[in-house]
Amino acid sequence: MPMLANPSDKYEGYVPLSMPDRQWPGRVTKAAPIWLSTDLRDGNQALVRPMTIEQKSLLFKSLIRCGFKEIEVAFPSASETEFAFTRKLIEENEIPDGVWIQVMAPARGEYIKKTFEATRGTKHVIIQLYTNTATLFREVILGYTKEEILRLTVEHTHVVWSLAKEYSSIYGTSFRLCYGAEGFSQSDLDFLIKFCTQLKNTWEADGRSEYPVIFNLPSTVECAPANHFADQVEYFCRNMPNREEITVCVHAHNDRGTAVSATELALLAGADRVDGCLFGNGERTGNVDIVTLALNSYSQGIPGLDFSDLKGLTDVARRCTDIPIYPRQPHAGDSAHQDGIRKGFRAMAERHAKLAGTGKPKMWAVPYLPVDRSDFGLSYKAVRVNSQSGKSGIAHLVEQALNLDLPRPIQIAFYKTVQDICDAEARELTVDEIALIFRRTYHFCHDGTDTDNSDPVQLRAFNVTEGDLFEGILSINDERCSVRVDAEDVRSTIVSAVNQTGGHSFRVERQELPAGMTATYAWPRDNTKEGESGWWGIGTARDATGSMVRSVISALNCALDNYKRKDRTLYILEFVVASMWLSMQRILCPSLQCAVPKSQVPVALMLYTL
Repeated sequence: MPMLANPSDKYEGYVPLSMPDRQWPGRVTKAAPIWLSTDLRDGNQALVRPMTIEQKSLLFKSLIRCGFKEIEVAFPSASETEFAFTRKLIEENEIPDGVWIQVMAPARGEYIKKTFEATRGTKHVIIQLYTNTATLFREVILGYTKEEILRLTVEHTHVVWSLAKEYSSIYGTSFRLCYGAEGFSQSDLDFLIKFCTQLKNTWEADGRSEYPVIFNLPSTVECAPANHFADQVEYFCRNMPNREEITVCVHAHNDRGTAVSATELALLAGADRVDGCLFGNGERTGNVDIVTLALNSYSQGIPGLDFSDLKGLTDVARRCTDIPIYPRQPHAGDSAHQDGIRKGFRAMAERHAKLAGTGKPKMWAVPYLPVDRSDFGLSYKAVRVNSQSGKSGIAHLVEQALNLDLPRPIQIAFYKTVQDICDAEARELTVDEIALIFRRTYHFCHDGTDTDNSDPVQLRAFNVTEGDLFEGILSINDERCSVRVDAEDVRSTIVSAVNQTGGHSFRVERQELPAGMTATYAWPRDNTKEGESGWWGIGTARDATGSMVRSVISALNCALDNYKRKDRTLYILEFVVASMWLSMQRILCPSLQCAVPKSQVPVALMLYTL
């Protein structure tokens, strides 16, 4: 059946509340709400295979580590597994002091009694009853009038109050009542306010409770924009008598894909508490994603839940629910925009350096990154790139993986290399793959050893002694010799070689790296377009001499790669490399003057050597 040309013939739009003096649009959230996780109940009911007791225990412990003080653990009257899990938490003392468990029960006497039995012996319990107050559900599914549903609710509240007094006297348990007005977003709000007022008065009839009643206002079916939900919550909060004596909770479902925004606006409208699931897992279309919601607040400077180990939390959630995390999940996903990130980190570092010693806070501000992923245990290595990614983004990933701040010409050339591979293989590349491609392309390794034992020219080992002597083992096609020369001679000769040999100039750039390492980059400065020159030398070591030697060896191996590919446009550059090679030979190992087999070196190098 095709979509309707005029869907208004079939679907009726929502009717907005007339509230011209609404206050929520001008408010700003300044504090976190009370958080309730319902992963073990609502989230569990959403699963094809409900969690086992062991899985629920594992997830419960993760929720505790995140800092939840209220956790809906079960629907004890629904199944023996739910009942047994509640008993396990209590009997094995798994509920920390200060944590309230919440259990759910329909507003029916026998279910309420079994729910209380499941909670015996614990310290803090929230009993959540629920009734669907939406007109459509009340009339079609329940078949009750407004008067009937109100009468039944009062009766069941008496039952809960009576059992709460009994269990408190026996076990010393503190009880709170939470009433879920299912279908709140489709209910007659004036009737609902009357309903909740009478329920509160009933609960307090025998003496005011130490803890306020919680009214849970769910968008059981999200059927209007987020701003309308906020209007409904503000209307409820404005018109409930003695508003300060109740806790208003919202539970947004995600039928329209706006559960997060609906919840954020509902908090502006006056809600005190939020319940939902990690990563939005919940019945039908899911409910509000508490991770996204909490980290949205965190990015605005509002503390709340502790997601320091978000990777570990996602692993536990996947293992317990068998539901993957969406790759583009806000904050917790694997992918992020790359362009501008590298420049943003650099600019922020410069700003922070200027603030050193001033006592002023070093605020986070990086393009595309509202929060620092490292705050919750994630790195930028999880990001993938494809042929559409920018060169700055790829350079940023190299910097993250190898601690190299690539000069612009190398960025341009390596970007082209990565782009060609992505196009050829028609897929994304991970950061680890990009790092491997970089090491192979430039015969580079950041851990102080040679990258590839098949490289024709290798510096096997070296050190610079306290007497400023360069000592090492150099090999050319597996022929080795020991080197022991004055380090200053090495530095001055190589600088002279790369800057003056063959009538061409070379640019040399040195860079200090973390952990006491130094990087040296050497590349030709000629008349070709930026990024089109054929090779670069990149070397790292704990001292300037070693990094310079490694950069020249890297350049030599790259030039040999070019020759093997028969790229004759690089002939003159090979000639310059030959001059560099001779300069190194004369200082480091003159005994190897004729040791390189002629078939393994460029023609220009052979001619120049001979």
